[in-house]
Order: sequence, then structure tokens, then C-alpha cells
Amino acid sequence: MLAGGSGIDWNQLDEDISTKNLILGQPSGESQKSLKRWLNNRVATV
Repeated sequence: MLAGGSGIDWNQLDEDISTKNLILGQPSGESQKSLKRWLNNRVATV
């Protein structure tokens, strides 16, 4: 959990997830381009 229960730190995904957005089922605010770049970099380093 992040400070004050505002979110979850998910180390395996290298992601911080907002508790509010998780409960409301809202998608990430990141663009598809940003997610693809992150995934490509992550695969290259694993």
C-alpha cells in the first residue's frame, strides 16, 4: 500500500495503482505508446 491507502505498489508489474481507479475499474491513464515502450524495455532487460 502507498501512503494513506491511496494506492498499491505492485513491484512485479513495476506499477503503482490508484486505489480509487482500481475500485472504479478505470483504465490506466498511460497512452498505448507509453505502455508499449515500457513493455519493450522491460522484455529487453529481463
